[in-house]
Amino acid sequence: MKLRSAALAVSSSIRALARRCLGSLKARLLLFCLALALLLSLAAVAAAALHLHHETSKYFDTVQLAFARQLAAWDPGEAGAAFHQKLPDLKKYRSHGHYDGDALSFAVFSRDGTLLLSDGRKGRRIVFDDKGSGFRDARLRDDDDKWRVLWIDSGDGARRIAVAQEIEFRSDLIFGILQSQLLILAAFALALCAGLFIVISRAMRPLGALKSELSSRRPGDERPLEARGLPSEILPLADELNSFFKKSGAMMRRERSFVSDAAHELRTPLAGLVLQSRIAADPSCAESDRRDALEAIVTGARRCSNLVRQLLTLSRLDDLDSRVRSSDAIHGMSRGSARFKDLVQRALLESADAIEKKHLKVESSFKDGGLVIDDGYPEMAFVLARNLVENACRYSLPGGFVRISSDPSSLMVENACRRYGKSDRARLGERFFRPAGQQEEGSGLGLSIARAAAAIHCMNFEIALEDGPGPDEATFTASARLRS
Repeated sequence: MKLRSAALAVSSSIRALARRCLGSLKARLLLFCLALALLLSLAAVAAAALHLHHETSKYFDTVQLAFARQLAAWDPGEAGAAFHQKLPDLKKYRSHGHYDGDALSFAVFSRDGTLLLSDGRKGRRIVFDDKGSGFRDARLRDDDDKWRVLWIDSGDGARRIAVAQEIEFRSDLIFGILQSQLLILAAFALALCAGLFIVISRAMRPLGALKSELSSRRPGDERPLEARGLPSEILPLADELNSFFKKSGAMMRRERSFVSDAAHELRTPLAGLVLQSRIAADPSCAESDRRDALEAIVTGARRCSNLVRQLLTLSRLDDLDSRVRSSDAIHGMSRGSARFKDLVQRALLESADAIEKKHLKVESSFKDGGLVIDDGYPEMAFVLARNLVENACRYSLPGGFVRISSDPSSLMVENACRRYGKSDRARLGERFFRPAGQQEEGSGLGLSIARAAAAIHCMNFEIALEDGPGPDEATFTASARLRS
């Protein structure tokens, strides 16, 4: 049981180490390069073994043939077929060189198989064969090893010459050469691994510096990453991170601006609601004052509700605009055809009370069917149309006009309004800006919402103010035009 637990612990440790190593890019590169070098080395050794076997076989076959031809030229003279001699023992010459006495043996036979000459013990064991000339693989008498034997006839045909070489000798020679090559390749692989480790470690330094810089950053830090020294493969990652920092910084600024603007704009109506609530709750308050306080509470609540709705719409539009600019997908927002002629009619119906209350003269014209965005966001297109119409009706002079005109590339809304000073004119369209003396309810967000809704449809939004015929009259124009 203890052995099994120990084996499981060792196996778990090995798997954890393998996961840790394979999780490192440096380790992966080293393992891949080492495995590739090993495979290529083995392939090279295999190819060398085949080539070496072919070349050594050709060389030794040539040596055997040359030796056999020399023996074939031997003339036994008067000894004739009875000549038989054993060569002297060569062991005493071993100190003068390196050789294998059993590597090559020979024997000379008469035509009837009588041994005439041999090199000694191995030569005498060659089994006579009179079946023609050439190379044959055979075994010697009382010997289990395989030999490669060459048989040829002498020039006069009276003798048979056999030159034999042990096949194991050739194999040992090839293995010895390959063994030395394998040792060289192993040393090369170790040197390659060490070199790769140094090169990869240095190549990974920019990633380490990038990691350190990222870990030291604070939220909202938009400073671009230092791209100097980064490899070309890492530069796109740094560029995308810089783009992400810019987007996230802009998003955080929008959120902070949204919270700050909402707090600032809601503070006054909420304070008014608290005050009017106290007045209405005072037992000593007159009935008429209580009714006025309750009406003020309803008005203030309506104003707060409208402000919150506009703030949420503006925040949503800002987010949509950033997604459109970055080509990000917008989830939960349907796309389709936006026909502004229908959207404007719908917006006029919603502003019917203001039109009737101020006795406004509304004119509309739609050239060639007016502006149509085939691949747009119908919900946001209606926000654009509604805010332009609502702004014109709300801030138009009583008895004035509202003119709406549209062609296939633009939408323009004009209304009669009072004149503004130069300082107020320069700030028209700013968020939460309301000119001094403005009596109409509002939060100063209508034009900002319209501008944001136009931006997500790739439209340029412009406002203009021109003096009218009367001393205190002007014409306000807001237009949205598709970008060319």
